[in-house]
Parts: sequence; C-alpha cells; structure tokens
Amino acid sequence: MHTKWLLALVLVLGIVSARGGELPPIERIETTPHGGFLVNGQPFFPLMSWLQGVERYPQLAELGFNVFMGNWQNRPPPAEMAEHGRKAGGYVLPHFDGTGIGHPYIFGWFDLDEPDLTSAVWETAVKAGPGLIINRDAPLQNLIDGNPRSAAVIDPLEGATVTIELPAPVTVRQIAVTPAFAAGDPPANPAPSEMTFLADGREILRAPIAAKNERQIFDLPTPAKFRALECRVTAIHAGQQKWGRIWEIEALDEKGGNALFIPPRVLPNRMPEESLAAYRRMKEADPGRPVFLTLTARFLPRYEQWHKAPVEFMRPLYPKWAAACDALGTDIYPIYGFNRPDWLLDNIEAVRAMRELAGAGKPLYIWIETCNGGAQQGKHRVEPRHTRAEVWMSVIAGARAIGYFTHAFKPSVIPFAVEPDMQTELRRLNRQITRLAPELLAPPMAPAPTIEFHDGVRGHLMATQGANGRFIVAQNLDLEGRKAVATVRMPELAAGTRIEVVDEDRSIIAEAGAFQDEFEALREHVYRVPVP
Repeated sequence: MHTKWLLALVLVLGIVSARGGELPPIERIETTPHGGFLVNGQPFFPLMSWLQGVERYPQLAELGFNVFMGNWQNRPPPAEMAEHGRKAGGYVLPHFDGTGIGHPYIFGWFDLDEPDLTSAVWETAVKAGPGLIINRDAPLQNLIDGNPRSAAVIDPLEGATVTIELPAPVTVRQIAVTPAFAAGDPPANPAPSEMTFLADGREILRAPIAAKNERQIFDLPTPAKFRALECRVTAIHAGQQKWGRIWEIEALDEKGGNALFIPPRVLPNRMPEESLAAYRRMKEADPGRPVFLTLTARFLPRYEQWHKAPVEFMRPLYPKWAAACDALGTDIYPIYGFNRPDWLLDNIEAVRAMRELAGAGKPLYIWIETCNGGAQQGKHRVEPRHTRAEVWMSVIAGARAIGYFTHAFKPSVIPFAVEPDMQTELRRLNRQITRLAPELLAPPMAPAPTIEFHDGVRGHLMATQGANGRFIVAQNLDLEGRKAVATVRMPELAAGTRIEVVDEDRSIIAEAGAFQDEFEALREHVYRVPVP
C-alpha cells in the first residue's frame, strides 16, 4: 500500500464509524468550495435516514447510515436524539426547536420539510366539538367545501358538535343540510334525524332531517347574523356503526348564495420569506451547524404540473428557498412515487437544477427510493439495481450527501419497509461510499476527462484529484438494458498506465490518452488512476 494511501486511510478512520462504533464528537463542520462536507477537517459523506425511531438507529448504522434525520413532532428532543445517535455510531439532524445546541453529535438542523408543497388554505375554520375523532381522509372541512359529494365523517355522530368560524359576520335566511344515508336495515351507519343550529351561541333553528340523500333547506324564523355557526346533531337515525357522514352544510343569504363557502387560497406550506426567517433564527442560535432544506421535485418542468398553485406563481420562489439553507435537497422516487422507471434519470436533472438554484459550493443532497409500497406505485418494483444506479448517477451529477426513503404507505404505513436484498445492497453501497469519501469529495480533476459510450448508449462520469491520486466514477445510463463499451479520454494519460478498477479485483492497461471498459446497463465503475 502506498504511503499516501495509508495516511489517507488513517485520516478517514478518524471520521468513519466502524461497525457498531462511534463517530468522533463534532468540533467543527465546514464545506469545501465544491460542495462537500468536512467534519473536524476530514471528508464526510452523509448517508441519511428519514423519520426513523431511535430504536432503529443501531440497525441503520449497521447498514452504513451515518446521519439520522428527523424527529417526528420533535420527539425525542434533539439532545436525547443525539445521544441515541452517538450510541448507535452516527450523527443526528433534528428539527430545530432551540434546544440541544452545542451537542457534539448534532450534525445540523432542518425546519420544515418540503416548504414548496402547495395546499388549500381555508379562511373558514371548522372545529370539532368535544369527543369527536378526526378522520383525515374525510375531514370536517368537507362540510363547507362547496362540493356536495365530498362528505365529512362525524365520529361519533350522536351528540356531535361542529363549529364553523367565519372570517367576517354574515347574514343568512336559510340553512341547508345534505345528509348521507347508507342502505340496509338497519343501515351500516347512522344519520342525523334532527340538527340544531346556534348563531354566535343563540339558537336559530332546530330542524328535522329526513331519511334521504337530498339537500334539505330550512327557512329561519328571522334573518340571522353571525361569525360562528354551531351545528349540533341532537337526534339520529340509528345505524350499525357509531360514525356517520354529512355531505354539506350551507347557510344561504338573501340571494341564495352559500355564505359558509369561501374558496380557499392555494399557497405553499411556507413562503420563502418565512423559510429565510427560520434559517436566520437557526444560524443565530447555532452558527456552527448547517441548515438543511428539502424541496419537492416541482422545480423541474416534468413535475410542476402537480402544483395546486399556478406555476407562474411558484417558479420565482425556488431561488429564494435555495437561499434559506446551507444544504439543499430534493426527492423524486421515480418508481415508488410515480410508477415510472423511465423517469429514473430525472435524478440527474434534479441535482443539476439544484446547482443552478443554489449556486456554486453549496452542498446538495437527494433522497433515493429503497422500497415498495408507494401510494401511486403500480406493477413496477424498486430493485437494488435501481437504488444503486440512482445513488451513483446523483453523486456523479454533484450530490454530496444521500438520503434514503424507507417508508411504505400501502397496504399499511411501515417506517422501514426495506427488503432483505435491498438491505444487503445498502450495506455494501454505503460502506463503499464511506470508504471512498476522500476521493468523492476531492477537488474536480483539471483538465476533466471525457467519456464516450459506443452504440448510442448514454453515460457520464465525474473525476476528482486529491491526496490519493486521480479518481473517476463512470456510469452507463441506458434504460433499455444494453451493455456497452465506453472510452474514457485523458490526453495526458501515458500508454501502459495500469488503472485500478476499485472493488473489482482487476485493472486496465491504458492506451496513450485513453482507456476502455465495458459497462452493464445502469452500472458504474470506479477507477483510480496513478499520478504520473
């Protein structure tokens, strides 16, 4: 072993967790001009999990994860989370709550995941009364959403109270109720047989509800003015269950308009100005730790169609979000999220687009699919070869941290649904990346080599040059399963140079200015080229 390689290995062992061992306490975190992380002055490549319980940290560490990101609803608090990370052999990246600052096993902070995710913001609030169980798939907001075929589940129905709070007073002359009745004798679910309505605490109507799926309109004795309408189910048609449904409740003004329906505004989860303010608070409290921010992939043309807000409104916001962090990330999940293996290469476009948003030097990361059970996933399955390919194409494109998404959502929610063959690949892949971190995070090679795949196959490479010599990672990007020979050109390469193919127990003898190798579809090769 060359002396310089031995020296680099000694340095890396100061930062790389051995199996079951601890990483060193963080004294300082820095970033390189080319977007990599240094911990205590040594290269560190974050391999992150998302929203995993602390009891799973040892298993994740054994699989090569070294940063545990996310604590659901701030539990456990950051310092406690960090202690669990330390014992497992990794760092943590908690939600910022102002505590735990200075803990040597907190790698960084994040505020709100996916601030660019758009949703409806209702000015009218619908509040549950005592004892009601909220159904997230059929929420109480459905009572006033203007859609008579989107029901709200009222659980339990008998004696239920719901209060509708408006942003300003309204005057109404009628109340309309559209109940939902189920078939059967007795029916599967109960339905209201009487409802009582109170305007700002004053009873204005007690109405009998007929056993039919129709809009039923009731005149008020006198017009009622209110900001809060309390709706009570004071009697029911019995059913087999405790919960029932109501399609819509309306309060009709003198023109017959529904005063309860105010169309929602569609906005991002958090505007960039709010994200920037949160970023400044975190940096003022803890300037020594990086702040991470993960966007959806909707800054890319293919994915912006899923914005609920106009794309013309959303596009100018992305550079502002990119400024509200020290490390910028995204997630796509082509197979797990969209059932589209033909979109696999979008990870490359995402990393390159993030570089445009973030500017030079800011670390970039991307979340990679690892399992099956996505809500929109169909017949296509995520296989270890896909995850391996996505990781390397992202690294070659410029990602300097990788996160793995491990949750399944169907047939049920499972936080860690990674199958045994995928775990085997993650263990191998993560240990390889960790071992090669000094090379992956070294400065770009200049002049940069080029690669040409034969027979029309696409491919790409990255090349760095550091203390361990010249280092190249190249990858076949063919989605049709074609293997191909590629030529890597390095004008200064001397004929007869022996090039090590890392972790493959083989080498290649170069021609003058170039060398060739064969690549399976979506597979990578890693090369170490000696310095002349």
